Amino acid sequence: MNEIIKQNGIKFGIISGIIGIAIILGVYLTDYKLFASSGIGIISILISIIISILLFIQTKKQLNGQLTFKEGFTTYFIYTINSIAIVTLFNVLLYNVIEPELKEKVTQIIIEKTAEMMKAFGGSSDVLKETIKELKNNDQFSPGKLIVGSIWNLALSCIWGLILAAIFKSKTNNSPFNQ
Repeated sequence: MNEIIKQNGIKFGIISGIIGIAIILGVYLTDYKLFASSGIGIISILISIIISILLFIQTKKQLNGQLTFKEGFTTYFIYTINSIAIVTLFNVLLYNVIEPELKEKVTQIIIEKTAEMMKAFGGSSDVLKETIKELKNNDQFSPGKLIVGSIWNLALSCIWGLILAAIFKSKTNNSPFNQ
């Protein structure tokens, strides 16, 4: 494997992981209720998109403008694995070691937001009761659930990585589309 690909994947993954931890700490220290805010999620996604685009730009530049689809996706995959692992490890520590009570607080906020949304869309009270019961009985912040969530996050992130790899790959002279 090309050293530039490996180094950029690791470097950008660590940077993204640290930014993710900073966002989590910022929310935690400001107001834990923001953990259930869609705005924080959108900001995190936008930052991730910007970092991943910068990753491709930097890697292609360092490879003298020559980046294959495989090299691009490999760099992205290394970046994503590192970033998700760092943030997941921090979340496991935050919710299960540093402040286990935070699980219940955030779950309660999620239940309230879910109930508001379901009522706004005219959801039946039976479905609402069942959903609330499921949320209360399901520890979504346990290490196992956080790891499963990170695997789903990785899978969805890879779709973005495939798109970026296709966009940033170098054009070849053999392609009939370049003639």
